[in-house]
Amino acid sequence: MNDPMQLLPQAVDGIWTPRKLVVGVWYGGGAYQGAANTSVDSAGRNYQLTIPAGTPFSLWLFSRDVALADSTGTTVTSSPAGAGPGGIRFQATPGQDQSFTFTVSGPAASAAQ
Repeated sequence: MNDPMQLLPQAVDGIWTPRKLVVGVWYGGGAYQGAANTSVDSAGRNYQLTIPAGTPFSLWLFSRDVALADSTGTTVTSSPAGAGPGGIRFQATPGQDQSFTFTVSGPAASAAQ
């Protein structure tokens, strides 16, 4: 997650840290698994999640605090937690890491008011 304006906290999420950004995957009949925020630096944050190959997933991002864009600059939208699958559909390939890049494009419309 690129964060050029440093709108997200400049520390790795802790157990009790209120999340400004939620990243995870939906799969199967509606199961959800959150990704761990593994590192933070002045450029942004990294998230990681181990998943099985050959299973269809939907990458899900959600924030009430920041607006997000994909690698083409297109706004990323998501539904609130518990609303079920949505997001970017993908399937992991054995022996290959799957990665996605997003950018914090500014404060969320509701947070900017």
